[in-house]
Amino acid sequence: MINLKRKLFHISFGTFLLILTYFLSKNLITGIILGFWIGLSIFEIIRLKNEKYLPFKFLWKPLFKPEEANRINDAWFFLLGVFFASLLLDLERLRAVIGILTYCDPLAAIIGSKFGRHKIRNKSVEGSLTFFLSAMVVSILFLKVLNLEVLLLCLTLSFVELLTRRDNLWIPLTASLFFRLY
Repeated sequence: MINLKRKLFHISFGTFLLILTYFLSKNLITGIILGFWIGLSIFEIIRLKNEKYLPFKFLWKPLFKPEEANRINDAWFFLLGVFFASLLLDLERLRAVIGILTYCDPLAAIIGSKFGRHKIRNKSVEGSLTFFLSAMVVSILFLKVLNLEVLLLCLTLSFVELLTRRDNLWIPLTASLFFRLY
């Protein structure tokens, strides 16, 4: 069962970061992402040690997976991955990476949970195919080019999405390293 509130938050926050990249400098974006990550780190420490001190549980509790009750949540990895991408990439490529993570990952999860029949490590081939196709579209929109590099990037990230547990971290890290190597 897919948590739509969680996916909508993922998309909304990623879209917010994308919008910021059009109005602020790269250094300021990196600082803002770092600030969000530090704030979330403090939140996570309090939540994991003694969550009774955290207010507004009705707002943030529905955004957690049941298995995140006693471990760091995926949003922490999202911010960490995007932070490292912001250190390694120019704004154009950073936008592409944030776009792929923001839109393609949740879309793959939704399609995979609804139509996925062929599973590999708890993820569906159908979801990964959705990730690949949507990553192609997002890459073309942000990079304004379709070439072998974009095709290889999307193929690589599709395998990362399919084979890793913390894809919110590994997608931006892999994309950043891919761009740095090419």
